[in-house]
Amino acid sequence: MNNFPLVNIVIITTDQFAFIGECLGSILDSKYKNIQIFMVYNNSDLSKYQDFYKTYKHFKKIKFLRLTKRTGFGGACNYALKKIKKGYVVLLNDDTIVSKNWLNPIINYMEKHPEVGACQPKIRSMRNKAYFEYAGAGGGFMDVYGYPFCRGRIFYTIEKDNGQYDDIVDVVWTSGNCLITKMG
Repeated sequence: MNNFPLVNIVIITTDQFAFIGECLGSILDSKYKNIQIFMVYNNSDLSKYQDFYKTYKHFKKIKFLRLTKRTGFGGACNYALKKIKKGYVVLLNDDTIVSKNWLNPIINYMEKHPEVGACQPKIRSMRNKAYFEYAGAGGGFMDVYGYPFCRGRIFYTIEKDNGQYDDIVDVVWTSGNCLITKMG
């Protein structure tokens, strides 16, 4: 088993430059070092894109992809995925800040359990970091009527993260906010 297999992180943005610097900084500062970041600009304003590119072009771990036609989140992700040939893939929202040890336990788990198709970490709110994020929270499930819900969120009620969902559980769906899977 490779202790640090390649992890390709795909970040899609459409002129949302306010948070990307903090997002990238947290990724580059994390303990997992075998990463490649794909910044996908989904029909971004050219001048804003050029300013951002000038700021971050010296980082060898960042590849810049620019779409000249808006394709939506799914289309932009598919565009980036065509560029990735091996390793793990993380679809990560552009307004996400990761913890220093965010990838290590997930990649270790996925390496030991090749039958697992996708994982997600707990996702906490940027606005109120002690609470779960609405999109994904502590893992996605579906009730008997087909209604999706998360551990840490039922309808519009968001729980405080007190470590109650620190265990590993099977989920029905993972959030595109931070979805981790393996390429073929």
